[in-house]
Amino acid sequence: MKKVLLILLVAASAISNAQVYKIGENNGKTLNVCKGQFVSSKFTTTQNGIDGFAGYENDENYTVTFCSGDPARKIRANFYYICLETGYDTLFIYDGPTATGTPLASLNGTTALGYGILFPGVFTSTGQCLTFKFVSDEATVAGGWDAFIGCTPTACGANQPASDECISATPICNLGGYCG
Repeated sequence: MKKVLLILLVAASAISNAQVYKIGENNGKTLNVCKGQFVSSKFTTTQNGIDGFAGYENDENYTVTFCSGDPARKIRANFYYICLETGYDTLFIYDGPTATGTPLASLNGTTALGYGILFPGVFTSTGQCLTFKFVSDEATVAGGWDAFIGCTPTACGANQPASDECISATPICNLGGYCG
């Protein structure tokens, strides 16, 4: 019984600590985070019974910056869904703390594979910040985007950096003095 209660508490803690960052609600902000979900402005947790519905409105012009808060760690955005209107609505991604940084991508429906749906992609900063600027026109909207924001793992002495993927996790031979 104690094990079941512990598992439920750990699961509830993980869910309650998840943070969703909507671009419209965070316009003009610099967020120092190492874990979160970055979504378009009309993201809802459920829409007609479907979890994670996204979208956006006409005439949006929002900018938000995500930083790791640690000079030794980079920030990464892993897009697993992005659907923008063909030709007009664009999500710009810049390497750095402002929209004047080095451009990494300019994503819109024209650069996509049919129906404005892009292949998922991963963008990693060279420093500790990524800046996103989204501009939509006054006509048509589409499904928006959903991305995971996270920091790159830190090194642990001679061990490889920690990983969230089992296949790339550092093997631990004993529990004496390990980290990661």
